[in-house]
Amino acid sequence: MTTPVPTAELRGVDLDYRSGPPWARQLKRAVSGVNLTVAPGETVGLVGQSGSGKTSVGRLLLGLLRPTAGAVLFEGRPIDDERRRHRGRLQAVLQNPSWSLNPRLRCETSVAEPLTVAGTVPADERHRRVLHMLEQVGLDPGVAGRFPHQLSGGQQQRVAIARALVSHPALVVFDEAVSALDVSVQAQILNLVRRLQDEVGFAALFISHDLAAARYVSHRVAVMWQSEIVEVADATALYHHADHPYTRSLFGLEPGAAGRH
Repeated sequence: MTTPVPTAELRGVDLDYRSGPPWARQLKRAVSGVNLTVAPGETVGLVGQSGSGKTSVGRLLLGLLRPTAGAVLFEGRPIDDERRRHRGRLQAVLQNPSWSLNPRLRCETSVAEPLTVAGTVPADERHRRVLHMLEQVGLDPGVAGRFPHQLSGGQQQRVAIARALVSHPALVVFDEAVSALDVSVQAQILNLVRRLQDEVGFAALFISHDLAAARYVSHRVAVMWQSEIVEVADATALYHHADHPYTRSLFGLEPGAAGRH
């Protein structure tokens, strides 16, 4: 049986950047020797402390950063080769929905933006797809005519998820997508992510400092520590067979419910 080509893949990736004042620039390594795959229809959780390199991995997979060394592949090809072909097929849901929703635009315009930029979907079809997507994320179609400030934080994040999915992406990177929400709303969004991933079948990278949340939505979990991925395992098996000391420390701190770190 032929193994499917991963939707996204990092092969031996390093990422360096310079920091500090202009007169004392220092080279720092954000990502070191990372190998990671995300298969079609799979959710991979990426957990680790702040500053471990998680967001950099997400930005590499989205083609927003170029690696210092190694290769970033999307559907088997170097991600830089055909950037225009990837329009709308790589999407992100960020920690704060206000980062992706323009406060001056009605929600319909924001959700439709990936389709508008692609320029391949007629206006009436864009309208239909936006309303359908809002329903898919559990919102009344009337939300289309509202501005973000008229919605709760949980509703805004649902709109942000609708915006990410309206173009039928192959890969969605969720970067701390629930950490800014109340615990009860976090649970709703996590359940929504699981349901949509099952129904729509996109590949996903779920970045979080919260191991419980990542385990809940993911098929596999990768653990990142000091710029390296130190462990990757099935989300269930990881709990019983964690090998790396840092992973075991995460389970020792785990409170048993998402969002209480």
